[in-house]
Amino acid sequence: MVFFLSYFIFRVTLFQSLFLKGIKLTSPAMATAMPNLAPGLIFIIAWTLRLEKVKLCCVYSKVKIVGTILCVVGALMMSLMSSTESAKESKSMESTPTGDMSFDKHKINGCLYLIAAVFVLSSNVVLQATTLGDFPAPISLCAITSLIGVIITAIVELVLNHRVDVGWPLMRLGTISFEAIKF
Repeated sequence: MVFFLSYFIFRVTLFQSLFLKGIKLTSPAMATAMPNLAPGLIFIIAWTLRLEKVKLCCVYSKVKIVGTILCVVGALMMSLMSSTESAKESKSMESTPTGDMSFDKHKINGCLYLIAAVFVLSSNVVLQATTLGDFPAPISLCAITSLIGVIITAIVELVLNHRVDVGWPLMRLGTISFEAIKF
């Protein structure tokens, strides 16, 4: 169980890092659409780990499989379609032309980061479901995971950037500081 909890805790930092990198390379609109992949990936992960029972003779199982395939194919098509642009509009050296369409490598990489982040999120949900069987206090598990996730994220930020920024970037852009506010 300790292995699963440590694995679960490190996933919080990994999800945030991958998701933010994906947003930087694509767009916020793409980032808000990608988590729709999560139910399909949760089903695939649970099925792979034999936590989800599938009987091909059952209509319910067939519908779950078809829904999962549509979900995954739809998200992949959306990411490919958003990363294409007409060859006439594309003047970037980093694009590889293929006929009339060219693919933006940054957007494709960003979509891959977002898909990886959603995979991490989906594996978190499956792992959390298995952990709650042994640890039946969901609020405590969530609080512990979040607290340790904050600490690990701060450590990663300190190692990568040699500083830890606290607060929202929008708060630092303004001219209002806490010292200027008088109570």
